[in-house]
Amino acid sequence: MVHVSRGLHRVGCAALSCIAVASLLVGVQIATAAPASAAVATGPFTVDVNNREDVRQFYNQVHEASNGVTDGWTGGSVAGCSAGSVSSDFLAATLSRTNYFRTMAGEPDVTYNGTDAGTSADPNNAEAQAAALIQAANPNLWLPGNDPHHPPPGSNCITQLALDGSSHSNLAVTGASNIDSSRIDSLVYDGGALGHRRNMLDPSIAVMGAGAVPSTGGGTNSYFAHLVLTTPLPTRPAVRDNFVAWPPKGFVPYQVVPARWSFSLPNADFSQATVTMQHGASALSTQIRCVDPNVSNDPNCGQFGEPAISWTPGSIADGADWPQPTADDPYTVTIGNVVVNGGAPQSFTYGVTVIDPAEWGGQWTAPTGPSNPPVGQNSTYNFTTIPGATGYQWRTAQLTQSTFADGAEGDLSNWTADVGAYAPIQTAIKATGNAAFHLSLRSFAHTETLTLNRTLLANANSQISFNSRVVSFDHLHARVEVSADGGTTWDTPPAYEQDGGNEASFTNKVVSLGAYAGKTLQLRFSLGYDFDNGGVCLCDSSSWYFDDVALSNIQEVGAPVLSAVGPNPSFAFNPPAQSVFTIDVRPQFAGPTFGAFSQPLTVTSVVSAGPLLGLVDGGGNAWVKQGSVTGAWTKVASGASAISVASDPVHGPLIGVITSTGS
Repeated sequence: MVHVSRGLHRVGCAALSCIAVASLLVGVQIATAAPASAAVATGPFTVDVNNREDVRQFYNQVHEASNGVTDGWTGGSVAGCSAGSVSSDFLAATLSRTNYFRTMAGEPDVTYNGTDAGTSADPNNAEAQAAALIQAANPNLWLPGNDPHHPPPGSNCITQLALDGSSHSNLAVTGASNIDSSRIDSLVYDGGALGHRRNMLDPSIAVMGAGAVPSTGGGTNSYFAHLVLTTPLPTRPAVRDNFVAWPPKGFVPYQVVPARWSFSLPNADFSQATVTMQHGASALSTQIRCVDPNVSNDPNCGQFGEPAISWTPGSIADGADWPQPTADDPYTVTIGNVVVNGGAPQSFTYGVTVIDPAEWGGQWTAPTGPSNPPVGQNSTYNFTTIPGATGYQWRTAQLTQSTFADGAEGDLSNWTADVGAYAPIQTAIKATGNAAFHLSLRSFAHTETLTLNRTLLANANSQISFNSRVVSFDHLHARVEVSADGGTTWDTPPAYEQDGGNEASFTNKVVSLGAYAGKTLQLRFSLGYDFDNGGVCLCDSSSWYFDDVALSNIQEVGAPVLSAVGPNPSFAFNPPAQSVFTIDVRPQFAGPTFGAFSQPLTVTSVVSAGPLLGLVDGGGNAWVKQGSVTGAWTKVASGASAISVASDPVHGPLIGVITSTGS
């Protein structure tokens, strides 16, 4: 089955063709650029999955440390059937990422050469490298009906090593120019019978390998081979929970939670098994996807590694990203009626708590400091020390009351459009004026969006309003989505959603943003497919039209000013003008990886009145004045000395005392 990476969604065979593969599933990923990283630790690792802070730091310091390490491929040529080699940093990054998942699952780490990640010359890596080469040399292997795990006789660059590597590896292809360490995540995320995940997390495998050939080698795509079917250990090693589940029991970062969950156990028969779940105190429905043995004869289900059962919880679409939780999100899983070694049926129950690893488990409050900092002077602000943080970065921004309104009468300068080959402003259907915005599906795998080019600070009364009309909208959803992390993720459920419909006219929608009070946020309008295998026209005939978009009771956040990262959680803010500002801060972890920004502190800067001056005249009278010496002075005492004026509890202490012999 074709597997599409996180960030896209997998659709059913009715919408797109599927590839049935006899030995392993095939992963198709679309990469996103990420910064390169230095060599990382590869293990062995340990983590206490019952300790939230341990899990949070393990993700930030191990998983994220291998972000963006690309293949570093050199010395090869697809046309010349030369496999070349990948960098030692890339091998270390893919091994580190593999062992992150295995450690979280409670099983032993692996190596690529018996000791560490090694080089492309080591036997397992060389086999994987040869597999990547034959894939790059024969892109037709990835067409529907073909099997990239078994290249036929006569294939380009065919060797026994390439054939062995292809049949023993998880394979992935991407249209990006390079392969990076995120391919491991996509293979764990997986689909169908979860063959990639189950082979990678097989406790009996102790040695693996990795190889890659990027499109810069002369092919049309980039290919990754992760050698996983090596000789298993004669005895299954000890596993923390005996079973292997993904997501595993305990605390788990939401970024590594797939829509399709799995549970595997040696010598188990899941043909009559049941899966029940609790979400907090409420029952949660489940849909079983695959079981071993494969009683349904589904070509996408079959045994890989140890026997397993897989399912999707609740209403999440198969292949969808797991939503970012607003708070720690607990689930309880019970696998019932499992027959092990032919014995009496057994049940297995465990808990999974989905977390946001950017959020510290303690009180993540706003910074503290003066609410009215003087213009042109430093004022000090402080923040709670975060365990595991290596530094802190502060952010300040000026606030203005928003008067935003856009009826699509001009251009798209207020918006960032991520749409197909059509204009998101049209004049045929509108609520008022001469034009309206519109979104129309052009690809099942792409969400059409218009993102507002504003950063906003909401309060309890904040709203967005617009006129809306959907046309021939079956199997589609229209949403107004909110991001509280700078557009990295978009909250589920959305602020507004409409599924289906065929409306003859516009209706006004008023959407509250009060749930985001005190948070900085971004907004976007989005249109996407419901992934229910229903038919839809990829054309203007199925569209969402919206007009007269307006914001009320909300502030706009100006261009942010970021400080350098420093080791201490304190910051000196010097307001450049009299205005309202937000001040927030985020911790930095190893990687380098930043956590989420804190809640913002809103301050109003003031113009200082200047120093308090005192004067004793020749008649023994004391006078005071704020600021400069010119202008009117205030008499505060008669016959007072300079010392008594300077120490006056009402008017002092005086910054300067001027003694005059005149009146």
